[in-house]
Amino acid sequence: MGTWGYGSFDNDDAADWVYEFESSGRAAVAAALRRVSELADGKYLEAPEATTALAAAEIVAAAHDGDQSKLSDEARSAFAAHLQSLTGSLDIATARRVVERIVRQSELKDLWEETDESQNWLNEVNSLLARLR
Repeated sequence: MGTWGYGSFDNDDAADWVYEFESSGRAAVAAALRRVSELADGKYLEAPEATTALAAAEIVAAAHDGDQSKLSDEARSAFAAHLQSLTGSLDIATARRVVERIVRQSELKDLWEETDESQNWLNEVNSLLARLR
């Protein structure tokens, strides 16, 4: 996983997912969240699915509270293009459960725990969870 920071959009998988979001809007957000939410309990959640789900959850949070500060420039542009279809139509509860699952059990969490930035990543994710409440 290529990463350059601990933010939800600071990695290759999320950056690639933004292209999907640009073209598909709400459907891309729903699909990224669904891939994690439909995963059976106990099934290992791989890092690529977790990173794209975190990016999608950031979109849900931004649609909910209007704060786009955590979005990458590209995601912010796509968000603006799809704003009308995003506002009020995304499931905050599902996004919150997905993020909780990532923090509880995922390859992404395991990878971050092996770094010096683990606490910074966890702080970012906890901030996202707070926005989804």
